[in-house]
Amino acid sequence: MYPSDQFCRLEPGIYHVTRPKGPFRHHGLLCVDVLGPGEVVIDLPASGIRRSTLAEFGAGQAVHLERTRPADGAAALDRLRYMLGEGAVYSLLGFNCEHFVNYVLRGVKRSSQVDVTLSAFAGTLLLLYAVRQ
Repeated sequence: MYPSDQFCRLEPGIYHVTRPKGPFRHHGLLCVDVLGPGEVVIDLPASGIRRSTLAEFGAGQAVHLERTRPADGAAALDRLRYMLGEGAVYSLLGFNCEHFVNYVLRGVKRSSQVDVTLSAFAGTLLLLYAVRQ
């Protein structure tokens, strides 16, 4: 269900991949000839950080190759190996798949999806409070 030719021409390295997951996007790291021939490293609630195949990551959905690449490939690989070895406890708001990807690529644990969702929720609460006053 993914455009395999898009992934066959990639140079060795770490690539940010996403796919639809309900109203959000699921994030992973495609590792081309870094950890093995081509695996996706993912962070899931049930299993934490682990290796999977591109087909498993896609789960029947179209996989999108993001343009995001690490500024420092060696540092990103070090962070990736550390996260695979030590792991992290999955947390929807504190350390989800997008936090994981941003941490490996940039060294910053951040999720724009969480930021936007929490901002919308806070705005709704403020609006409801204002209406009740």
